[in-house]
Amino acid sequence: MLFQTDHVIMGKQNMSLVSLTIQSLRELGEVIRQGDIEAVGFELSAESRLNEEVMVETILSPSKLLLVVVNTKAQGYSNLLCHVGLDKHWVFEKHTISSLVLHMDSAPQIASISNWREVIGRERIVPSAVHIQTEGATVHFSQLELDDQLVARFFVADVAFRAGAGLGVAS
Repeated sequence: MLFQTDHVIMGKQNMSLVSLTIQSLRELGEVIRQGDIEAVGFELSAESRLNEEVMVETILSPSKLLLVVVNTKAQGYSNLLCHVGLDKHWVFEKHTISSLVLHMDSAPQIASISNWREVIGRERIVPSAVHIQTEGATVHFSQLELDDQLVARFFVADVAFRAGAGLGVAS
């Protein structure tokens, strides 16, 4: 829907979800602008197919770590049917990622992370529909639910850097 050009079709869709995603991106704009992508390594559970069911990215800014998780488990795309207005582009499926692990040792300049929040629109709330646990140099996201309507989730944490280190500088 972000690139929908047919205003008749656009008017029939739930634009509040698109608006909420854009507001989330705006809320995180400085983190995204200042941050390094692929900043922290991660590992998905074996049953989750990266880029087929989910897209994941980490972005490290001077004060925050952003984890972006996007549901890509969708079916039904037909360019022809969509173009003539007979069918939707995609039909997403709800599903749950059993495990997503952030490997903090891949970013040795980070001393600690804390205060995980989920950004939904303009709000930073305590994450729900996921369990987050830090164990040593790993952060475990378990039972991470992905929706079929609001398909992107944005998790942000406060970052403390090691003495003498900062963004892009390993100690």
